[in-house]
Amino acid sequence: MNTNLKEIISLTLVVILVGTIFLPIQSIPLQASSLQNSSKIGKGTQYWALVVGIGKYAEYPEDNRPDMILEVNDFRNLLLQSPWWSADHIKILTAENATRSNILAGLRWLIKMASTDDVVVVYLSTHGMYLTFDIPPRDEADGRDEFLIPYWGFAINTSFITDDTINI
Repeated sequence: MNTNLKEIISLTLVVILVGTIFLPIQSIPLQASSLQNSSKIGKGTQYWALVVGIGKYAEYPEDNRPDMILEVNDFRNLLLQSPWWSADHIKILTAENATRSNILAGLRWLIKMASTDDVVVVYLSTHGMYLTFDIPPRDEADGRDEFLIPYWGFAINTSFITDDTINI
């Protein structure tokens, strides 16, 4: 009887292990059909993107990261490979065009253009840091606000963009 119990347990384990091999195969048609159905939902859905890669910083060439600009262009090209995205729905800001005011204007453009049924992507590639204090509203658990550094961010230390500004 002890031998039979071991054989039953062994056989059960083998069946479970072999069965798990086929689970991903069985779920592939379900995943594909759900993707097809999701593309039919909201036929009026538009796709909008603000894509920012600073890459070059005013008066601080040692902080330049040219790869950020390349990444932005690659990301834009990737979006445009999809039938959902169009070039006039993607705003690109790089180097000297990626100032604090232009980035905030880009965010306002998204708010103006997109509706509740639309898909919006914000891609930011830049340096970031944190302050040693929390600017009101005092909402940081660690007592320090974070910020992004736009084109003039190193040269003019008041031109950074805090997380509170983005939240607003």
